[in-house]
Amino acid sequence: MPDPTETPRRKRVFFPPGDALGWALDEDLRLLRASLDKTAIPSSLARAEIVHTVFWPHLLHLPPALLARRRVLSYADNPPFHYLTSADFIRARRRVDLWIGRSRQAVAQFERLGLPARFAPYTVDTSTFHPVAPGDPALEEMRARWSIPTDRYVIANFHRDTEGHDLRSPKLQKGPDLFAEIVERLAREGHPIHVLLAGPRRFYLRRRLAESGVPHTFAGTGGLDAGDDMRANILPRRDLNLLYQLADLTLVTSRWEGGPHSILEAAATRTAIMSTRVGIAPDVLEPACLYDHVAEAVEKIAADIATRSLASTRELQYQRTLEHHTEPALRQHLEAIYHELETQPPTLLTSLRDTFAPREKSPVAHTVTILGDASALRPSLDILRQRGIAVTPDAPATIALVPETAPPPAVLVHPTLASCLTGDTDHACIIPRVAPSHPLPTSPVSPRILRAGFSSGASDPSEAFDILVLGKSPPDLPALISRALALRAPVLFPVELPLHETVWFGGLAYSDESEIPEKLAILTRDLATFRRLIVSTPPWELADRLRQAANASLELRQP
Repeated sequence: MPDPTETPRRKRVFFPPGDALGWALDEDLRLLRASLDKTAIPSSLARAEIVHTVFWPHLLHLPPALLARRRVLSYADNPPFHYLTSADFIRARRRVDLWIGRSRQAVAQFERLGLPARFAPYTVDTSTFHPVAPGDPALEEMRARWSIPTDRYVIANFHRDTEGHDLRSPKLQKGPDLFAEIVERLAREGHPIHVLLAGPRRFYLRRRLAESGVPHTFAGTGGLDAGDDMRANILPRRDLNLLYQLADLTLVTSRWEGGPHSILEAAATRTAIMSTRVGIAPDVLEPACLYDHVAEAVEKIAADIATRSLASTRELQYQRTLEHHTEPALRQHLEAIYHELETQPPTLLTSLRDTFAPREKSPVAHTVTILGDASALRPSLDILRQRGIAVTPDAPATIALVPETAPPPAVLVHPTLASCLTGDTDHACIIPRVAPSHPLPTSPVSPRILRAGFSSGASDPSEAFDILVLGKSPPDLPALISRALALRAPVLFPVELPLHETVWFGGLAYSDESEIPEKLAILTRDLATFRRLIVSTPPWELADRLRQAANASLELRQP
């Protein structure tokens, strides 16, 4: 930590913009600048000594020559393992000197990838998000404005749930399909619930809850076919503060997150929270507030409806947030990072621009992991051909993708999954889910189970199976995962295998083999639900990723 008696020189820092919407990135940028007010002098890029961004894709729009002469720091807004699904990450990580993980999970993943990182927490502005006394006139006015019932158990979610490209498809990151599965089951079981939605792009859940008959309120304006409401329905934060406190529970159902901010916002208002194990959730929430699958979430929410079992967690999470996730805590961590930059640059900074520079004799321009055989790529490759990009099949696991401006082709090969996720390759990796090739089957009474990677041996992976159980050293892991997802077969895997970013809610992780019987029973009892939550990459998205890979390969060739 910096010496409190020392007055360090303030550094000239260029802060690239947030999202210009008053949403999460803008709030991150505001809090970053406030925390560095005694350490940094905001500067233009031309005069800056340091570039500090809250969103690394913005670095791709800045002149590389200017960045090369400055220290570049970047927040991680998502889990680093998830970045491996983006071809742009290889370009960004060549520009970043130091990554700042906002959760312990993020820092651990950066370390596993061999990228230098420090921790600085997500924070919440407690002058905006704070407890309001029950019965406060502002609360009652907000309740009356949106007709939020007092005789139901109100479950709140304020995340965007719909993709912007068509305003219908679920935004899989936020897990609206999981949210719907949970509240629909609670309603079927007769629990007196009411869902409270707020924020922009809530079209998917509004449609689905209306179709399933789950009572709900949308605290916003506009109909389901009124067009994009991105700006119209971003609510003032003072309104969100009140809405949190009109809910009995804030439910986070995300597949991956850097934060999310909603965990800290709800905690700062002393609202009960439950979340999947994403981002800061394990850092902030009590174990009783974390869940791994639909049945577990339903059981915990039902218990809270009956006995207020989560009541004891609210004060603990509130105090933890005040102590570790407010501006003073962020200021302390950032000042220490900036002090280290100045006093120990050789030990702190690894020259990633050299480490990940193109190797002159390497025949591979860019590496892409495809979980599936070449036939799964045909729809995506057809899309690329329609866009005027030459695509040349070379071998079942190798595809040459030739941008018009590329001298030799950019070769996309099929490496091992392990090399992608452990950083053993100096190329970016894309890990798309495989589009299912079989219809969703009905849940069998006795599911067929394939065990792979156990000393007792395994069944023939070419046979159909309903559940895949992986040992700690499964053979041909990419092919096994590809087949499981194509069959819509949930996966039970050891937690040390980095498969969460592929399996998501289509399976469970175990820490010890003694847990396998219990978790296998969970998969068997709720097999149809796990199958519905398996996700695939649509051909248009995979086509975009392959196009980005070709563009990134051009940069890898440049000195």
